[in-house]
Amino acid sequence: MSFRIVSVSNFDELMSAVEQRDGDEQLLIINTTAMTAEQFVQAVASAKMAAFDFDGTLTTGSQFGIMRELLMRPDLAAQDVEDARAYFSGADQSNFGHISFIFRTVKRLADSIVSYSAFEAAVKNAKPRDGACTLLQTFSTHDVESSVAIISYGLNDWIFAWLKHFIDYQLYRQFGIYALHLQWGRHCPRYLMSSIGYRTVVTDSNKGYVMAMHCAQYGNGIVRPHQVFCMGDSAQTDLALLTEAVVRSPDGKIVQAGPSVLIIPKEKAISRAEAAMREQHRTVLPLKRAFEAGVAAFYFGDSLDPFVQIRTGKIAV
Repeated sequence: MSFRIVSVSNFDELMSAVEQRDGDEQLLIINTTAMTAEQFVQAVASAKMAAFDFDGTLTTGSQFGIMRELLMRPDLAAQDVEDARAYFSGADQSNFGHISFIFRTVKRLADSIVSYSAFEAAVKNAKPRDGACTLLQTFSTHDVESSVAIISYGLNDWIFAWLKHFIDYQLYRQFGIYALHLQWGRHCPRYLMSSIGYRTVVTDSNKGYVMAMHCAQYGNGIVRPHQVFCMGDSAQTDLALLTEAVVRSPDGKIVQAGPSVLIIPKEKAISRAEAAMREQHRTVLPLKRAFEAGVAAFYFGDSLDPFVQIRTGKIAV
């Protein structure tokens, strides 16, 4: 499968490049209002720290989709699907709306009386995106205390179990996981909602803050936010993460940006219903907002292997 890097200076050029994309070609489009292609590739190759969204970024599917299919009672799963459709179609997108939505999902999970062993077994169905595990491994370094932050509008417990299953222990124990933390304990699962880690909830509005906090806490004074490689798959819920490092001059021009990338996969590996829900976050208007906000790169492809090649010096500009 071919891979190509294209530089554009405005959103119309980006859309034109997408329209000219050759079949399954993996296309990395650089937003030159944020940085040049050379600067982006160099920044990705030299980054000592990375921050990733989880669902749809490191994996192809959604943890909540798997929970509905394998863990929730059928009636509760059906309720959750309708709730998700409304949410992804633009229902209340305030912090209250985001947090209420995930709390309702966790309550349905708790009401389904799920054991932790079943929960952990279900995680194995969250298949890594091609190249994801290898890409994470390229950030194994002793230069900083915690080289990877996984920042998700999902469950900490799910991500931890996923890393435990798919990533070497010596590596994943260095990672920071920022997501809603459930307290299972001996009373699980009936009392999940009474012992939930409310202060650990992540939404789109605080993903950038969490990345900056991780950088400040674990960067050993040598890493600043504009040096962190950031990746997400939603032009709406990952925008704060991808643009945290953007600094503008008084006239509005970008004078500093980090090596951030929004991935727009074809999603051959997920259900049609789930793909339709996600498509709400990948229409032209959200993509245009992301471009204008200073997201440095837009990647149209399903595999993360090109970023592994950049990290290992096999792709240069």
